[in-house]
Amino acid sequence: MKRCTRCGRAKPLAAFYRDRASPTGHHSACKLCHRRDVAARRRRRLAEDPATFRAQRHAAQGRYSKTPKGFAAHRAAHLRWLASAKGLAAAARRKRRLVADRRRRRCTRQVERPGNGRPALRGADL
Repeated sequence: MKRCTRCGRAKPLAAFYRDRASPTGHHSACKLCHRRDVAARRRRRLAEDPATFRAQRHAAQGRYSKTPKGFAAHRAAHLRWLASAKGLAAAARRKRRLVADRRRRRCTRQVERPGNGRPALRGADL
């Protein structure tokens, strides 16, 4: 049992984050108080300077996504999105667009005609 320095309650050690630098091996504030403090700090920083906060957060996310763990987390989230209704609809739109682009290219492709040496248009452009 350890007493939280923020809320003053005695809690089991499992309710505290590990901290090797601490003599007890755990943080002085419990997990709930720590999360509350982090959320308050985040709200305060966002209110003080939203542009800087968002830029720093975006940079940190970019660095995390380059690590193996971050890449795996991003890939898992992407696969979950693909399996969702929005992801399936987006995939269907992308496929329809690709098919239409292929069809458009095929219809306007120029074909060499033997004899006159000039390319003749084929398909929709005739």
